[in-house]
Amino acid sequence: MMTAQETPVAALGDILGKGHEIFIKRDDLLPFSFGGNKVRIAEAFVRDMKARGDDAMIFYGDRCSNLCRVLANICAIEEIPAIMIAAKAHGRADLEPFNSRLIRQFGVPVLDCESGGIAEAVDEAFARLRAMGRRPYYIYGNRLGTGNEAVAARAYAEAYRGIAAWEEAHGMTFDLIAVPYGTGATLSGLICGALEAGTPRPIVGLSISSRTYERAYGLLREGIAGYLREHGRDFDEAAESMIRLETRFNKGGYGLYDEEVEAMIAFMMTRTGIPMDPTYTAKAFLGLKHYLEEEGRSFKNVLFIHTGGTPLYFDYLTESGR
Repeated sequence: MMTAQETPVAALGDILGKGHEIFIKRDDLLPFSFGGNKVRIAEAFVRDMKARGDDAMIFYGDRCSNLCRVLANICAIEEIPAIMIAAKAHGRADLEPFNSRLIRQFGVPVLDCESGGIAEAVDEAFARLRAMGRRPYYIYGNRLGTGNEAVAARAYAEAYRGIAAWEEAHGMTFDLIAVPYGTGATLSGLICGALEAGTPRPIVGLSISSRTYERAYGLLREGIAGYLREHGRDFDEAAESMIRLETRFNKGGYGLYDEEVEAMIAFMMTRTGIPMDPTYTAKAFLGLKHYLEEEGRSFKNVLFIHTGGTPLYFDYLTESGR
C-alpha cells in the first residue's frame, strides 16, 4: 500500500480578484490511482482494517465515487476480497463514469441498492464474505453506517501537520483554509490537526451536497468527537469554535452544477492548468470566491485544498461534449 506523501502548494496570487493571496494544496497530485484526498482516507481505512485483524473490505458509494475507486484499486493490488455497495448513480444514464469503469476493471463485485436499503445491503455483503471464511470490515462501522467516524479524520489530522511544516519552511501563515465538504472527513481531520497543534484558525468546509446545515454539522461533529475521544479529549468549546460550515453554495446538491461552475472549470484550466470537476472542486472553489466576497478582506493568505476528482473532470468533458 502506498503511503500518502506531501503534495505541492501552488501560489496563484490574487486570482479571484478580491485582494486575497490564493494558494492551492495539490492533493490531486498524490501519486496513486489518480490522486485526491480519498487516497489519504482510503489508506486510513485499510490500515484500520488490518489493525482490527479483518481481511475483507466493504465500501459504499455512488458509482462515480472517488473513494470507491481508490479502495477498489488498493484491494486489487493487495488481493483483498471486497464488495462495493452502490447507490443510484448521478449523471447521464447512457454514459458510464470513469470511476465506475475503473472499479469494474479492478474486479470488485458491485451490489446495487436503493437509498433506503443500505443496511440490508451491508448485511448481505457481510454474509457473502463470511461465507468465504473472511472477516469483513465495513468502512463506515456498523450496518447503519456509524461507529467508525474517527478513522477517516486521522488522514487529514496528519495532513494538517504537513501544512504547518510548509508554513514554517516558507515563513508564512494561512489565515484561512478552505476545503470541499462532502462527508466531512477531510474537514474534520483538518480541524483535529489544528486542535492538536494548538493553532486554532478559520477552516471552512464548502458543502457540495444537499445536506441541511444541521445534518452536515452533525456528521462533522461526530468525526471530530470520535477522533478526540481516541486521543483522550472531549469535544469542547475549543472544538466547537473551530467549526465553519457553509452550505449556501451547493448549487442544489451532489452532482448538480450550473453555468457559473462550468465557467470556473474553464477559467482554472485556462489560467492555471489546474483541472477541477463540477461535483467537488470547482463548485467548492466557486463557493470560496463567494465566501470571500462576503467575508471582506480579513483573510490575506488563503489555502484551498484541491481534493482531486480527476476522473470526474473527464466525465464532465464527455457529458458536456467539450
